[in-house]
Amino acid sequence: MLKKGLIVLMASLCFNVSASERVQGTGVIDHVVDGDTYWIKADRRTDLSKVIINAKSQNYRLQKNTFKARILNINTEESVHRQKDKNTSFGKLVSVLVKKELNGKRITFICDGVGYYGRPLCSVYINKQDYALSLVNRGLSPYVTKYGAHFNNHKGYVSAELKAKRNRAGLWGPNKEQYVSELPVVDYSAQ
Repeated sequence: MLKKGLIVLMASLCFNVSASERVQGTGVIDHVVDGDTYWIKADRRTDLSKVIINAKSQNYRLQKNTFKARILNINTEESVHRQKDKNTSFGKLVSVLVKKELNGKRITFICDGVGYYGRPLCSVYINKQDYALSLVNRGLSPYVTKYGAHFNNHKGYVSAELKAKRNRAGLWGPNKEQYVSELPVVDYSAQ
């Protein structure tokens, strides 16, 4: 009986340690690193504490109440990679656009674990709109499911990517740099 109880206890401890708990909070985009990585200033310290439980220390700043988030299910081309040859002109243009649209904006975040580089993995919503979905919809990033489908909008992401491909938008078009340089900046404060 004792042995069976220990096995149940060990199994539940293993499950709890590995299970990912989604954390939702609000804050401000403190700084856009590139198209798919943002520093977020959390409104509440308790939300920050939950988000960074397994994060590497270089990915949060307790004194500023900020954390570096990798956005879920997208992968924009590189713009600030240490290996300069990995950076692309399209990635740089997307980064500039994202900075114009997001820096300083109020957001809601939902984080779902920590990724390979120790950054919290999050979805960012601005005025209740999923920002990563807008990037996929405009052809600025593919929908990435390598590590799993989006937790609550898989069909929306699949549809957005198909639409972007059909319209030959951004990544899927003949001149992606010209496309992104001509895209209007979305003013989320007016919505």
